[in-house]
Amino acid sequence: LTPDQQGAIEHLFNYDRSIMVAATGVGKTVICETAASELIEDGHLTRVMVAVPAKVLENGVWCKEQEKWAHLKDLWVHPLFGDIKERTARLKAGPKRGLLIISLNNLDWLLQQDHGCDGVIIDELSKAAGKQTKKLKSQKFGGMFKWRVGMTATPVSQNFEKLFPMCRIIDGGSALGTNKQKFMLEHFSSDYHGYNWTLRPGEDAKIMKKVASLV
Repeated sequence: LTPDQQGAIEHLFNYDRSIMVAATGVGKTVICETAASELIEDGHLTRVMVAVPAKVLENGVWCKEQEKWAHLKDLWVHPLFGDIKERTARLKAGPKRGLLIISLNNLDWLLQQDHGCDGVIIDELSKAAGKQTKKLKSQKFGGMFKWRVGMTATPVSQNFEKLFPMCRIIDGGSALGTNKQKFMLEHFSSDYHGYNWTLRPGEDAKIMKKVASLV
């Protein structure tokens, strides 16, 4: 692992609410797997739910990444795929400690099960936030997990409006609030009709200061 990866792992280990912003290929998956593995090994977590895009689940990315690294050889990575009957059987199988991989499309189903997860990782958080998934924004979702991590390759400086729903999923609104309209009025200016919003000068620094412990 590189020094930058080690630093990211340390951050995820020390903070229970994090959004990891890094370009594709930097190693976000192994960073999250390592942090989760260490937290499980130290007894801080038991099971971690990993919600991923359907294609990521189909390609077995998280399982393949775990197999590459000697320090992750004892980490249990268990994908939940198939119809409801198959997913239910796979959920009940295997050890109680490790990672459960589920597609974002079936996340609502898993949240209603006795999943035993006390941590959650949202892969491609920007896409998950863009789907406006009510389950992800609910207080019940946040209350299920004492450790929450979001992964995204989308630069936060590219669109600060999109940062709001991502932060709300991960920290329940602690950093930027729970009311998007209030957030927009505080940091943006709109045209006469209120359709187009522009970030006011200097507000980018203020927003980044608010999310400093997250990103």
